[in-house]
Amino acid sequence: MKSSVIYLQREGLRFSARHYCGAEESAPFVVCLHGFPDNASSFRFQVDALLAAGFQVLVPSMRGYETESIPEENDFSALALVADLIAWLDELGAERVHLVGHDWGGAIAYLAAADFPGRFRSLTAIAMPHPGHFVASTVYVPVQVLRSLYMLFNQVPMVSDYVSQVKDFWFLRLL
Repeated sequence: MKSSVIYLQREGLRFSARHYCGAEESAPFVVCLHGFPDNASSFRFQVDALLAAGFQVLVPSMRGYETESIPEENDFSALALVADLIAWLDELGAERVHLVGHDWGGAIAYLAAADFPGRFRSLTAIAMPHPGHFVASTVYVPVQVLRSLYMLFNQVPMVSDYVSQVKDFWFLRLL
């Protein structure tokens, strides 16, 4: 297994990504998008199995997780993260990839697949139901709406930044 850190670009932002490659360097890509407040190391236990199955694996750090990937306008919207993903695929010359998303990364994966279906061979979402199913199921499990409000909350500029930093990042530890 060959592993390296690569840097991906988009509109002046720089994202680090761990690239894992097995014996075949032309193997299809699996791109793994981490959730919040997790980070790219969330997929460390899946990499070996994906390589053994014959894939290359790319695990990028999502927007805002590194100083160089924080946009001046503080745009951390789902659409901006989808645009990051598509720009990374273009930069890598990866026409079609398998996409895996965990939690918030799963939400981004669903949106990316809906907006750019031709770019993905498959989509796997972990700990994130399909948005249509999620909305329909809240009738039966209304407490899930409360448990998932952090995703909507994090889309509110300045307020979420402030609350996240209060009391030495207590809110993030709570999540």
